[in-house]
Amino acid sequence: MTQSIHLSNHLITDTDAIDQLLASAYDHSLVIRLHADDDILLGAHILKINFTEHWLYLSFPRTQAEQLSSLSSQQLTISTIFDFNYVEMQLTDVMTTLFEGVPALKAPLPEAMIKVQRRNHFRIQPPAHQPPICTVTLEQQSLELPVFDISASGISLLAPLNTFDLAQHHMLNQCSLSLSDIETIQISLQIVRQNTHTLPSGQEKQRIGCSFSRLSRSCQQRIEFYINQQQRLLIAKEKGLIY
Repeated sequence: MTQSIHLSNHLITDTDAIDQLLASAYDHSLVIRLHADDDILLGAHILKINFTEHWLYLSFPRTQAEQLSSLSSQQLTISTIFDFNYVEMQLTDVMTTLFEGVPALKAPLPEAMIKVQRRNHFRIQPPAHQPPICTVTLEQQSLELPVFDISASGISLLAPLNTFDLAQHHMLNQCSLSLSDIETIQISLQIVRQNTHTLPSGQEKQRIGCSFSRLSRSCQQRIEFYINQQQRLLIAKEKGLIY
């Protein structure tokens, strides 16, 4: 990690505030992440909120149907990004059902949520053996460059020395950022700074710091989820839960 994480956790038990956030997530079709047994599953969406009977209905990936239907604890953690804040809620008594003929999850409305407020944008350094890859085009040549670090506001890339000879504020349009083997987003970058970076092996690379430009809300969400996923892994490693 290249910078300290500055987060402020707030446990919220105001059911009106929770209901308002769920309603906003439904109105804006925000992606909901499902967490079960510490594994992050694919994204879902809120299908319906029944405030009268206090039920929440969620879509879920069909490929995960067997795993979700066999939840022994009948508990599930859901999370989303709302106004650039990470929000997490615990669902209990989760059951699988059909909603208008579509497989769905049904659970009582949560009575508490944890809101993680970001006091500033912090940077996460991805694993060196599995970094995101950013594909940029220079003079009709496509370059696949590893991401050295990433934040909600930008990324820095590593390239062979003297690959870039571009002025500050130069725009790199129509870039592809592969956050994983299955998730690639289209972004535009603006060069902020360039310098020489020495790897632990002693090899020197050109490091290009870029800010995101005109980032869509959906792309912002995906980047935020990636950062949160990496944060969870770092915390688990620090606790000795994974190696």
